[in-house]
Amino acid sequence: MKHVNFSHSGGFPLEQETLERLQTAYRSELYEALKSHLSIVPGINYLVAPASSAKTGWAVIHQNGEGILYPILKSNPQPYLKTIRTGTNLIYGTGTSQIAYFDYEAKYINQAEFNAAEGVAQNNDAQTVFYYNLAAFEIVKDLKTIETILQSIEANIDAVEANIDVIEANIDAVEANIDVIENFLGKALVDSSTNSETSLTLNLGANWTSTYIGGKVHLNNINTTDSKSLLVLNNQNQITQNNTLINSLIDRLTILENKPATAVPIGMIAIWGKPAPFPEGWEEYVPLRGRIPVGVYNPSPQQRIVEIGQRNYFQDLTFYNNNGVMTWPFETLGNAGGNVAKSLSIDEMPQHSHDLPTDGGGSNNIQSLAGSANSDEGISESSKTGLTGKSQSFSMLNPYRVVHYIEYTGRPSDTTAPTKPTSLVFSNVGNNSAILSWTASSDDSGVTNYIIYRNGTQIETIGNLTSYSATGLSASTTYSFYVVAKDAAGNSTASDPQSVTTTNVIVPQKPEYLNCYLLSEKEIMIEWDFAANSGPAAKYELYRRTSGSALSSLIHETPNLSYIDNNTAYNTSYLYKVRAVYTNGVSDFTTEYAIVTDPRDNSCFDVESLVTMASGRSKKLKNIVVGDILQGFSFPNEIDESEGDYMLWTGKLEEAVKAEVTVVGKRTSTEPNYYEIKTADTTIKVTAEHPLLITQDNENLQWISVKNVTENMSLIDKNGKPKPIESVVFKEETLEVALLDVESVDNYIISGIVAHNNKPLDPVDPQP
Repeated sequence: MKHVNFSHSGGFPLEQETLERLQTAYRSELYEALKSHLSIVPGINYLVAPASSAKTGWAVIHQNGEGILYPILKSNPQPYLKTIRTGTNLIYGTGTSQIAYFDYEAKYINQAEFNAAEGVAQNNDAQTVFYYNLAAFEIVKDLKTIETILQSIEANIDAVEANIDVIEANIDAVEANIDVIENFLGKALVDSSTNSETSLTLNLGANWTSTYIGGKVHLNNINTTDSKSLLVLNNQNQITQNNTLINSLIDRLTILENKPATAVPIGMIAIWGKPAPFPEGWEEYVPLRGRIPVGVYNPSPQQRIVEIGQRNYFQDLTFYNNNGVMTWPFETLGNAGGNVAKSLSIDEMPQHSHDLPTDGGGSNNIQSLAGSANSDEGISESSKTGLTGKSQSFSMLNPYRVVHYIEYTGRPSDTTAPTKPTSLVFSNVGNNSAILSWTASSDDSGVTNYIIYRNGTQIETIGNLTSYSATGLSASTTYSFYVVAKDAAGNSTASDPQSVTTTNVIVPQKPEYLNCYLLSEKEIMIEWDFAANSGPAAKYELYRRTSGSALSSLIHETPNLSYIDNNTAYNTSYLYKVRAVYTNGVSDFTTEYAIVTDPRDNSCFDVESLVTMASGRSKKLKNIVVGDILQGFSFPNEIDESEGDYMLWTGKLEEAVKAEVTVVGKRTSTEPNYYEIKTADTTIKVTAEHPLLITQDNENLQWISVKNVTENMSLIDKNGKPKPIESVVFKEETLEVALLDVESVDNYIISGIVAHNNKPLDPVDPQP
């Protein structure tokens, strides 16, 4: 969409700033309307209506702090979006070609295009391109659908109101039926009670479907003298007496009573050494599912004697001493899971030696070593025994058991296998890898694992997932995969096998080397060579970033092996990297090469800043020309820029006298960053090195670079008065700036404050 659309055969009638405001107002109007109607939240991107091959779509995207409505070109939907802002130039009355308006559009792209983009592919006034993953976008439901839902709700309300009338009519009918029921009830109940017995007979008609009776009920037609009888309901829904069924139940109870008590499982138990499936009727207690470690230490009879004899060291470690009665609680567990303690033999220890006793330096005699002839001074202070120990291996099995907690439920064991995994497909197939995915299986108790088989051999168990990344494959090789779904009971079902053939793509090599050097203060020559094993590429992509920025941007594409970058700023560190684009793919990037431009003066103001003329009027900096007369200030002891270090100068606020200065030079440029200084009534945009006149005590003055300005300082305004600073913020954004050289004093008024001039070192940029 065009945010500003115009044509005029006689030339362009409006100033660019007016058009920019019209454009901004137009965008803001559309965005605000969408934000209010669709609950758009600033900072979140939205897909308002997806595009298709038959219609255009719309998206709201926040860029540089602004919500922008992008039309999406007609095409089949893709998972990624590319947005393009294109600037259009017009020739102004001055003969200068400048950007007059911007076109905004978006289109779908596939994953390969998105992966190759590396974030922002291009970002300048002529064209700005961004790439987005639509998975991160909020979806705004179709407004027509919402209207349809509302209409449906209104129709339902009308239907409900109609039903209320029907209900009211039914209530009248129910009240009439109550009279009939009360009349019938008198006929259905017959009271034949005597003085000794209460008897109530129910004579029910066919239209009675349920009867509720409270209190004790005696059934006179049932013989209850037989204790082995059971009241049951026959197939005519009549209560009757049954002797056969009660006899069968009694016989089954007798069998259970005759079994040992341990044969009737009650409660929960822990088992080890037996994996699932569990005995019939038993199920794992899910909250305690897993491998529960249990420390085990059952010493041998010889070890027990040692433990009891060294109780100071092994006090009740694995036994209880109750008045001399030793209880070993883990005796039945065994120690197949390992011991908590291990005694090493000498041969199992690493090779080592021991220190020999010393003789006390000659002051005390010691006993001679057996078999030796040492005397008082015969043993050295550093003597050691011979080496012992053979570092033999030994078992270090951890002391645990795999414990399952199971409970008796009486339910039959799960014998139903999961459904077969289906729709096996491969994606991202490469030389040595591929991604396998499938449709999930279903199971009554849930699938616990999928087991992956390759060429008939089990290679991986991955849990309840539906994709697997197969790696370690060989290029140009066909593999057969299938997947087995398994549930907690061990039931499983295998999918049909599916084959995939890996690729054999030769990955392009990156350029051999990269070198950069300065041709002039701001011109940088970048050179590289093609890869030794790949030859010349179809083209090379040159990316650049500034120091401190994490994102590189594409600045040039060329089939050549060099490029001169002259779109740079003074005293700035740039990092370059190159990659080759071949017919069969894109190479990796070279290692980045860093280079710094000449540290010449880059102290400049925003070209939109207002400069105070000697007449008192204001004029934008971009419109200032050589010969213009500006307002400045003079001081009794000021230092001229050409005669000394004026940054060491100090003066008094009361000494300031207004003066007229003449513009003798001007230079414009685009800088990668700047500082934004705010006072109560103005915002100043200026680069880091520009000197400003400040005071910290409202009396003494000095020149100080913008990068050293703080919020506790005050600037000096066009009337020679202090102007307190409210905030100082560094902006990592590009800014079109200009630098003035003025005489006869070296300062002028810009953005309402006093700034020092720095002599532009570039040739003078004359203005019409």
